[in-house]
Amino acid sequence: MLTITSASAVDGDERATSTGGPDRGAMCTSGDSWSQACFYHDGDWFGVRDTWEDGLSAVIEWYLQVPTTGEKVRSGRIWNPDGVEAGWRAKNKDFTEGYYVTFRACRGSYPKLNVQAGSCSPWHAKKA
Repeated sequence: MLTITSASAVDGDERATSTGGPDRGAMCTSGDSWSQACFYHDGDWFGVRDTWEDGLSAVIEWYLQVPTTGEKVRSGRIWNPDGVEAGWRAKNKDFTEGYYVTFRACRGSYPKLNVQAGSCSPWHAKKA
């Protein structure tokens, strides 16, 4: 269960600060790429956890797409630099209903806000 905080419409690089893992019904990556990411459309929650103790951070790369045109209207990254022992960290967003949220899990350097090339899972998409 997620700890509730106010939703964020701010994009760019953000830190996931709420605790708790994904709720039932969340779409998740497999966790095979050094991190795992989930999106839960009811409330627009992202969850991210580090699955590999390597000194790097877990990060979600995401974008929001208009269903009729495919235009990308928002994008960002959500970081969990707290390590494997911290478990899940979550971030609440505020997306336009019916738009597509596309996301993937990666690893990278939080202090440098740099995603490591070749570290990302396949993209996953779900309606907001």
